[in-house]
Amino acid sequence: MDADACARLGRGNCSHAGECFTSSMAVSPGLPMVVQHGGPWECLTSSYPGRPAVPCQAMPSHRRSGCKERHATDARVLRRRGRSQIISTQMARQPPRPSGNGGPMGTPTVVELPEQSAGAAACHAASNTNAPGWAGRLSCSPPQGPKRARRNAPPPTMTQRAPPIHAGGDGDRLRGRLHCFWAAARTKYTLEHALHQLPVWPCQQTTTGRRRLATPGRGLGKLQRTSLDVGHPSVNPVTCLPRASPPSPRHAVCALNRHSPLSARPDQRHDMPQSRRPLSTPGPNNTIPASSPPSVPRGTREDPRRRSRTHLRRHLAVVVVLLCAFVLAYFRAPAWTGAPLLSSDASLHSVWHNISGDAQTNVWASDALPAGDWPEDQYLLGVGKADITGPVVELNMMGYADFAQIGSGLRQRLYSRAFIVGDLHNPSDRFVYLVLDVQSGDTAVRYGIIRGLQALGPRYSMYGHDNVAVSATHSHSGPGAWLNYLLPQITSKGFDQQSYRAIVEGCILSIRRAHESLEPGSLSFGKTKIPNAGINRSLYAYLANPAEERARYNISAHDDGSVEMDMTALKFQRTSDGKNIGVLTWFPTHGTSMQANNTLITGDNKGVAADMFEKAVRGGEMETDDFVAGFSQANMGDVSPNVLGAWCEDGSGQQCSFEDSTCGNGRCNSCRAKGPGSEQDDHGASSCLEIGKRQYEGALRLYESLNTEEPINIQGKGVKAFHEFHDMSNFHFALPNGSTVRTCAAALGYSFGAGTWDEPGAYDIVQHVSTKAKSSFFWRIVTWLLKAPGQDQIECQAPKHILLDVGEVMRPYEWTPNVVDVQTFRVGQLFIIVSPGEATTMAGRRWKEAVAKHGSRTLADDLADREPLVVLGGPSNSYTHYITTEEEYGVQRYEGSSTLYGPHTLAAYIDRTVSSLQHLRSHNAPARKLAASMVLPPDNSNRSFSFIPGVLYDRTPRGLSFGDVVTDVNFSKLRFTRSETAQAVFVGANPRNNLRLEQTYAAVEYRPSPHGAWERVRDDSDWDLTFHWRRTSNIRGTSEVTIAWRIEPWAPSGEYRLRYYGDYKSITGRITPFDGASRAFTVS
Repeated sequence: MDADACARLGRGNCSHAGECFTSSMAVSPGLPMVVQHGGPWECLTSSYPGRPAVPCQAMPSHRRSGCKERHATDARVLRRRGRSQIISTQMARQPPRPSGNGGPMGTPTVVELPEQSAGAAACHAASNTNAPGWAGRLSCSPPQGPKRARRNAPPPTMTQRAPPIHAGGDGDRLRGRLHCFWAAARTKYTLEHALHQLPVWPCQQTTTGRRRLATPGRGLGKLQRTSLDVGHPSVNPVTCLPRASPPSPRHAVCALNRHSPLSARPDQRHDMPQSRRPLSTPGPNNTIPASSPPSVPRGTREDPRRRSRTHLRRHLAVVVVLLCAFVLAYFRAPAWTGAPLLSSDASLHSVWHNISGDAQTNVWASDALPAGDWPEDQYLLGVGKADITGPVVELNMMGYADFAQIGSGLRQRLYSRAFIVGDLHNPSDRFVYLVLDVQSGDTAVRYGIIRGLQALGPRYSMYGHDNVAVSATHSHSGPGAWLNYLLPQITSKGFDQQSYRAIVEGCILSIRRAHESLEPGSLSFGKTKIPNAGINRSLYAYLANPAEERARYNISAHDDGSVEMDMTALKFQRTSDGKNIGVLTWFPTHGTSMQANNTLITGDNKGVAADMFEKAVRGGEMETDDFVAGFSQANMGDVSPNVLGAWCEDGSGQQCSFEDSTCGNGRCNSCRAKGPGSEQDDHGASSCLEIGKRQYEGALRLYESLNTEEPINIQGKGVKAFHEFHDMSNFHFALPNGSTVRTCAAALGYSFGAGTWDEPGAYDIVQHVSTKAKSSFFWRIVTWLLKAPGQDQIECQAPKHILLDVGEVMRPYEWTPNVVDVQTFRVGQLFIIVSPGEATTMAGRRWKEAVAKHGSRTLADDLADREPLVVLGGPSNSYTHYITTEEEYGVQRYEGSSTLYGPHTLAAYIDRTVSSLQHLRSHNAPARKLAASMVLPPDNSNRSFSFIPGVLYDRTPRGLSFGDVVTDVNFSKLRFTRSETAQAVFVGANPRNNLRLEQTYAAVEYRPSPHGAWERVRDDSDWDLTFHWRRTSNIRGTSEVTIAWRIEPWAPSGEYRLRYYGDYKSITGRITPFDGASRAFTVS
């Protein structure tokens, strides 16, 4: 770009070809920079944020043309092998320009890092400023000699040159570039960023301790830190780390500037502590006295010895807490359920880059909708689906809290299904309901989704905390290590960024696809009964509810009301062609069909139902090709899919105790529930398939009736959403009878340790525990090690006997949530309660009845005499364990013991939900913003511990390559009949190298004719195709993959083969894809 073109763009005035651009964070007005990259010039413009750019006219003296700036700095940067080294610095000596307050502005101070032996680093400081009150000094001295001597040695003066480091010293380990860090924010910049983007200040030396730091992907080792203490009271210190490269001259610039563009930042106030202000004052002619900083009194807060001891004590406390936590998890605390960035994954990024087909221009996806007189039963509708399958191996599975349940492969991929409903009259009024094939919604996941949507730009700015609900199918067979709080992280060995980012990015992608598919359409509502898909696993607690209340739901001998058999469906139909684009259902049954000894990733019974439904209807006359079916949970807290009941596995063949689920020996660990396919030794796969099929068949009948019969049409004014964060640790409120009660900080009782039918506890603790004498000695020790609850907490949680006082433990970070999500949606006469916990059968009924009763009064004008329709979905947004009635809480079985906030938990949720209904009126302003004073839950996604090792490398056995077949399909049986299983074993690699989102690890390919092309007919999202990975040698890094296909009865005859797709990691860290195929076989 020539000078004229640069000037026409308003970006500067350069006399030589180069690239002109403006820095978003200026160095300072009047201090433009020109950087040479070994060739063309780049003109860098400096200006305050929000003010016009200053023309970039500073050039080297031998090439300067028309320079009018009074101050300029020219730093030439030579890029050598991808690393930057400053090789020279020239200063344009221009007359000083008056500063903002009338005083002169000094010229920059130049600090040279001269060439010395390999690894040496030395700094010289000079100051020639004319601005009174400003001075700069930098001293970078490498460590030398014994540590004690280095620690006590005075820093070099401004005229000293530090001697070179002896061979093998710490400095010889330094590699790369000079890095500068904000001391407060720990934000890393290369020297180029420091030159181009940071404000320039006078510098002074301060003394800091030694610390181990690291750059992305590479460690630095032990470094001598040198802080540049800022001479302006509104700016925090910057810490510079010299990282030496092979011998070459090095320069750094520390320019003086009285006015920092960052002085208005809220985290850098003018009331800076005295310790952050300059330690020296300029002497005559604004020079700095060549003396060391003043000594720090021993034992004060500034004493580094005291600080190191404080840090040591803190670290020891954290280690003790974690040891206690992992001891607890190692001995299998039972289910708390009803029971690196994707650095090595390129597939997700390719999905985002290739989504242009999904993001075609859609006038309905913008804020400015086409004008029209829309009828009251027309809404803005969109659906979307995306892959959220995280690491399928080497990660603990989330749900049963079993250390031994480590993922070893994949049976069915996990998905996020998004449903958007908006108001055609006011497009900013809308909500998003997500159904995820995971254990629960989560605070950190929701934060990540909302941040990601905001980053997409103004087209997605209407989505936020108010109108995004993250619900889950409550599958206990998905990867773990992605939840926000410490308690569920214990068995997963901490937090895994790859698992977390897979869910977050997949959810964002599903919302994006739903948003881009928005069109006017209508909603139809219906209900149907689904028998034999759930059984009450805490019937003893359910019977504690009032008999009159239970009698209202006792319809027949086949439906005694102990569980809800009603499935509710909401059909999405677009107006343009009358085709259905999706269906969203709510039905209560736990995602515990797959047993705790299963190690293959699945979406459990609701994942099966959704997959069956979508494959059955897609491409039909009334359905679109991308039809989405969501099977959301409802009030399933005490509902198990193992409908054959609980039986003792101690050889007695007896049913478990009705009261406390124990067997003849008085213990509960041999009491297990059985599903409809329990006779098969397949870890619950047959039961899961059958319960999923029953939900699919019931949903399909209901869906077809909505197409053929007269359904209930959703109509009426308004699409509204409400959300608030509410602190439940000490919430006082009035009950309908006028009495005042309160909630408590979160706590788990002793029956939590007993587990449930679906997965009992490991020790002799039992359900329905009311005294310490009946509890395990081991659990009493754990309680004593963690935290003993205070008297106030004991009285508040009574009659619960507290096992884990998790709501009052904040070290190292929160164990469970005290701040919960309260959220409600409304479209027409339909209300959706978004529950953060697992509500039991009767608790959900009371909650829905309260919303219907108060909604009909509060929104009478909007409903226009239409009866409110209320559904409940959860666990959503966060995981607050269980929500029981007060009567069930008193029984203290597993569900009541896992109700976190005391006996009035349900009443508190109802109180907050009913109070929010006034915000759902159609004339209310949309998207209520979070109040500044509202308490927010923490986001621990970037500070959680992780003890999960990464993938080191993959190798092959001698003489084989990745993808080679180790054991082929049975050679003597190359002709298979339906319902038989064909399998092959391949030389494999760790699947964590690439999550293959929106792709597959395994496939079945079909060739209709002997010379035809192979086409894929099955992938790893199909239930009957399994992918199993096994490490064969940890030292050599070898592994095997087994792909097995149970041939379905409807598979067409012809020639087939199995194909494996993988990615191996070399010892250098490079990820390389490969594939392999079995020999062909025939199905007849």
